[in-house]
Amino acid sequence: MPKGEWYDEDSIREVWADAPLDVEVCELIVDSALEEVQHYLSWKTGDPVLARHRLGQLQHTKNLWNAQRVSPGGTVGEGDFVITPHPLDWSVKQRLNPKSNVPVIG
Repeated sequence: MPKGEWYDEDSIREVWADAPLDVEVCELIVDSALEEVQHYLSWKTGDPVLARHRLGQLQHTKNLWNAQRVSPGGTVGEGDFVITPHPLDWSVKQRLNPKSNVPVIG
């Protein structure tokens, strides 16, 4: 996938081995994640797609997929290997729109 482009259903499979096998499901999740990421960024057509944007889209896509597969208790996995997915969580937001520790005066 060329740098500076958003992931689509085909290109995300190159970097995500556990992507949903069903093409329509994968496409729906990738497209939904992209819409949410672009909305969060206030991204407009023609704006650059930075590496952190693409990484954020990938991470958010995985989070959406994991959120679809959670148990009634809100977790994915069994035994000691359990995670709780959080779509558009703080780490995705920080990756997309980094906050500096320098105060802004204005």
